[in-house]
Amino acid sequence: MKKTLWIASLVLGTIVVSENVLADSEITYETCTGCSSCGTKCRYINNNGKVTVYGPTQTNPTTGQIPEGSYTTWDFFNNYDVTEVEFKGNITSIGYNSFYTYGRSNLSKVTLPESLKTIGSEAFVNSAITEITIPKNVTTISNGAFRGSTLQNVTFEEGSHLTTVERNAFGHTNLKNVVLPYGVTTIGDNAFNAAMELESLVIPSSVNSIGAVIASRNCKILIEGTLEQVSSNAFVNSGGVYCMEGANCEAGLYSTQHVNYFTKTDGVYQKSADGTYFASAELMLADKGGDKACKSIDECKKIIAAANAKQMFIVGGKFYNSLNDWVKGTYNKKRIYTIQEANQVSAPTGNRVSLRYK
Repeated sequence: MKKTLWIASLVLGTIVVSENVLADSEITYETCTGCSSCGTKCRYINNNGKVTVYGPTQTNPTTGQIPEGSYTTWDFFNNYDVTEVEFKGNITSIGYNSFYTYGRSNLSKVTLPESLKTIGSEAFVNSAITEITIPKNVTTISNGAFRGSTLQNVTFEEGSHLTTVERNAFGHTNLKNVVLPYGVTTIGDNAFNAAMELESLVIPSSVNSIGAVIASRNCKILIEGTLEQVSSNAFVNSGGVYCMEGANCEAGLYSTQHVNYFTKTDGVYQKSADGTYFASAELMLADKGGDKACKSIDECKKIIAAANAKQMFIVGGKFYNSLNDWVKGTYNKKRIYTIQEANQVSAPTGNRVSLRYK
């Protein structure tokens, strides 16, 4: 049974007021005015299904610091009323099974706090989120954190401190392309396994340990570093493995598989087999018949410079806003340019194109 209540809740040491609470036979509500012990019994969801989790916000007058808090309760375990979660205050970890559901949940939006350091095991299992931004202070994505979710896109904030992606962290998701940030050192068993739509996975040079069967079939995996520890079946069933010259990749392959080697100079990738150039790892993985290749290393460098400056560039007479758009084949079909814009667009490759001016 659903009813509207006003309660004052104590969540992680902060008194907050929650309104329009949805109550049913599976959830017990308790008035927590001034309570110092009721803790996890204070549960609240507004009429739109949004949950706001408050961490500690009171500054210590002596140290001038805000205390850390961990959201570690099962308040919303197997709860299908939740559609959105927002974390506020200095929350540093989200605990085991926090928003786990046995079937597909209705949780479609999650905003993680900048203070977050750890995403706990199976925290968002079977959620309906399609995208997530991992704050830069997160160091660990734990076992099965997003397993079984409808996640399609994961973004890591610039300057990411992430070091560990544990076992099955993104298994059975709908991810398309993943570029792990530099600083990651360990990828656990099955980290991206059974993510059947995953087309490419870029592993930075900081990684030194890779577990078993990290990705599903058809996923192309690019490894920037030399690797120290590789499971004997790390790359089994992959759609292709691309390794830096000298990398220890063979250890993760079956005898019937082979490695595509490459070198990297000034951000430009060159395949050892045919000497073709690419402006990014993702472009090399997405290449089909040379459609993502540059004509020369200088052309690649100009395109990279234009992309970094957020200028459009031309490839094959088509206008692209970013390297990612080139990977996806998303280009501007129609556009009217000012003279200044035309000069910027045509500068990177020197292609001769017809432009209209405002």
